[in-house]
Amino acid sequence: MRLIKLAFTSITSTLHDGWEEYITCDDLNNNVLVVKKIVKEISSPKNRIEIKEGEVALVYKDGRFIDATCEPGIYTFDNSGTPTLHGGKLGVKFKEMWENCKDSETKSPEQAIFYVNLNEISDNKFGSSSQVLYPDPEYQNIYIRYYGVYDFKITNPFAFVSYIKDEMNDTFTKEDLMEKVNSEFIKALDASLQKCAKDKIVYSNLSNESLLLAKYVNEFLYDTWNNLIGIEVLNVKLEKITPDNVSRSKIDNFRSSEIETPLTNFKVETETENKIKYCPNCGKEVFGKFCSECGMKIE
Repeated sequence: MRLIKLAFTSITSTLHDGWEEYITCDDLNNNVLVVKKIVKEISSPKNRIEIKEGEVALVYKDGRFIDATCEPGIYTFDNSGTPTLHGGKLGVKFKEMWENCKDSETKSPEQAIFYVNLNEISDNKFGSSSQVLYPDPEYQNIYIRYYGVYDFKITNPFAFVSYIKDEMNDTFTKEDLMEKVNSEFIKALDASLQKCAKDKIVYSNLSNESLLLAKYVNEFLYDTWNNLIGIEVLNVKLEKITPDNVSRSKIDNFRSSEIETPLTNFKVETETENKIKYCPNCGKEVFGKFCSECGMKIE
C-alpha cells in the first residue's frame, strides 16, 4: 500500500467527486505537537489526505507505520506497490527513519493518521529547582539559580510518535512533553554549565552563549532525545542568573579588591620614592647610592 500524490487537475476534480473521508489538520501550532486522526478504512482509495507546509503525516495500521509523507499536497491510497515515503525537506533520511522504526509489540486494530509538527517549537520555559554550583573562572566556586527558555524541533517524527502514541488521546502538546522530559533537560543543562566553566566563561556571560549551551545539551541528550525521542534542542537562552547571598558577597569583595589593590600599591611606591635619605656617617642628605660628602656607600 502506498500514498499517491494527486496532480492539480485531480485535486480540482475531488471537489466534484465523492470521497469516504477527507482528512486534514488545522490544529498544529507552537503548543500542539501531534494530532491523531482516526480513520475508518485508512487504505481506501476513496479517502483524501491533505498535508500542509511544516507538517508530516504518518499512516498507521496494524501496529506499524505503512507509509508517510511530509510534502505538501493532497494524497490518496493505492493498494498496490511499496510505500512511497515522500521525504520532502528530510530527503533520504526520511526513509532511513522509517526503516529504523520498530513495529509495536501489540498489534493494535487502530487505523489513524498522525499529523506531526515539524516547525520550531519556541518559548519552552525552564528553571533550576535548587542552587547550582558553578566553578566560575574569576570568582571560583559560586552558587547560582537560573531560568530561561529554549527552542526545539522534532527531527524524527517516526521516533517521536512511537515514543508518545500509547499514552496520547487526540492531541499531544508541548506541556505533555515537558512533564516527561523536563528533569532530563535540567540535568543536561547543569552538566553543560560545568563545560562552560571549563571554557572559562564567567557566569554573567552565560546568557550570551545560547548556541553553545544548545550544542552541549544535545551532546548530553543524544542517546535519549535525539535517538530515542527524535527531538533536537536548537538554542538555550538563560534569561536570568542569580548568585545566592554568600556568592554575591564573594563576587562584590573580589571586584572591590580589584579596584583597591592598584591604588594601594601606587601609594606605597610613591611614599618610598619620596622618602629622604641621610648619610649615617656625616648626616648629609643623599640622593644616590654614595654620600657626596664623605663617600660612604648607602644601603
